[in-house]
Amino acid sequence: MNYVKKNNYNLALDYSREKIKSLDPYNTAKLSNIIFNKDLSIFEINIMNNTFTMEYPSGKILEKSNNLELDIIITRYLSNAMGALPTNKFITFKEIPGGNVYYNNFLNRTIKRLAYEFSDCVDKYKTFMDNLGAEKVNMGDLAYKFNFIGNTFMIFIIWFEDDEFEPNANILFDSNITYYFNTEDLAVVPDIAIDLISKGIKEQF
Repeated sequence: MNYVKKNNYNLALDYSREKIKSLDPYNTAKLSNIIFNKDLSIFEINIMNNTFTMEYPSGKILEKSNNLELDIIITRYLSNAMGALPTNKFITFKEIPGGNVYYNNFLNRTIKRLAYEFSDCVDKYKTFMDNLGAEKVNMGDLAYKFNFIGNTFMIFIIWFEDDEFEPNANILFDSNITYYFNTEDLAVVPDIAIDLISKGIKEQF
């Protein structure tokens, strides 16, 4: 099963890289809000204060992330970019076209993970999100709006555990995100964000 999954990821990455080859890098940089360094022929990509570089036209990520999903998401973002600016209108996963099909998996794998992931390190989580430049918003018990990549934003909302209820969470996307990622991508994007936050907390503290 893991072999099949990895093989599928490799196929998806290869397909996205082929699309990169056909794109004009200057127009892609404009549409994606990502820097293109013409002297080195690379895209300079910032994801939540993590820097990645992609060769053009090969589409190869130079840093070894050891995360095929992350490599696919970076490549997909650039290859799909349509220049849609943030709307500041936020939607749930269910409101994304086709989101109902994947919602149960998204709920069990990602939303519940967010609810519990930072419950033992709330103060460190707050400090990390503040350092990230995330905006605290008035939702749940603790919520932050943050930039994921380029023109895309998410809101992570957490309700803490109390005597009556288990911890809970929700994830919102700026509605422009559907111009950059399809529904299958968006089932993965928040997981990558959680991974990067967890990694950042471990490195900072």
